[in-house]
Amino acid sequence: MILDLGNVQEMASVKINGHQLQVVWNAPFQFDITSFVNAGTNLLEVEVVNLWPNRLIGDAKLPVAQRFTKTNINKFNGSDSETFLRESGLIGPVQIKLIDAFELK
Repeated sequence: MILDLGNVQEMASVKINGHQLQVVWNAPFQFDITSFVNAGTNLLEVEVVNLWPNRLIGDAKLPVAQRFTKTNINKFNGSDSETFLRESGLIGPVQIKLIDAFELK
């Protein structure tokens, strides 16, 4: 069984039923989950890391005390900062693909 996250910008970490899988930094964003799934209900957790410019743009709109970053980079503080936003996150489509055991070799 393959978990295919589709398009991810920029990297993804997957945990299924408490089992941490490898972090994937580039396409294809696929994970062999065969050994970790159970019949019935399963818990799937996906964490995706955002781009640094996107974080700085978001922080620039917050009061200093609420920002996640502390930096001297002011490039993204202007009124045109949103023009620098890049597509980011779990874009998908997310699919679970059933495969035969011999396809994994």
